[in-house]
Amino acid sequence: MIFMVTKPIRPLLLLTALVASVAPRAQTSTSQSAPSQDALLARLAIEVATDHDPLPLSLDADGSGHHGVVYDRFTHAVLAARVAQLKGTPLDPSRPPASLLSHPLVVVALPLACGSRTVAPLDVDLDHQGQVAKWQPASGRTIDIVLPGGHVPAGAIAVQFADTTLFEGEVVHITYAGVVCAGTDRTVDLRVSMTTPRPRSRPSIELPAGNSAPSRPITLNVGGVVDQDGRLRYTSVPASTTGIGASALAWMRTGPLRAT
Repeated sequence: MIFMVTKPIRPLLLLTALVASVAPRAQTSTSQSAPSQDALLARLAIEVATDHDPLPLSLDADGSGHHGVVYDRFTHAVLAARVAQLKGTPLDPSRPPASLLSHPLVVVALPLACGSRTVAPLDVDLDHQGQVAKWQPASGRTIDIVLPGGHVPAGAIAVQFADTTLFEGEVVHITYAGVVCAGTDRTVDLRVSMTTPRPRSRPSIELPAGNSAPSRPITLNVGGVVDQDGRLRYTSVPASTTGIGASALAWMRTGPLRAT
């Protein structure tokens, strides 16, 4: 993330976020290279799974999951780590399995209650500049093969795709066994919308002892991962700005990336 340190107010500095990005930038190091973004995501997935079940992405913009949910590579990784945790064989966040983030994308479509009748889902397709390759829908006990450890309501189907994540503007097409509620069609189209990480506040930061107020704006390049609570985790900053950077990061909160 890139911050600008503006004119000091007494001993405080006001930080204004200019650009938000969870991708760490390349850094020179005399010891060892920084962990890759995938390594940090895998570590976060394992740590989240220590005491939380995965929270799959809602297909509905209101977060209700009315039509269904999606397990992308991160939520799928949390699920795998949670299963291992509950079995008494927890994964080591410092040495995650190489395949932890390679699980395919799985869309779970739910049956819809339409007054006195229930409309069952039959199939799911993804359209991202053309149809995404997929496997046949799984239902009943066969869902355990596609989504081991997942909790899926009765009547739902799970469809596995060749991708591992959703994309902005992608369309999820769900086909049902009958006309959907008050409509006239047997299909529902849901467009994927991404909300990128964004700063929630402009914190005032006290300069560390021994640091004088800068005479000009300072750019701080920060690498890390924004967790599901909006905290920047596993941060890395250049050594020359570590003092100011540490103070800034202690106060910083962002809205996490979300896909609906």
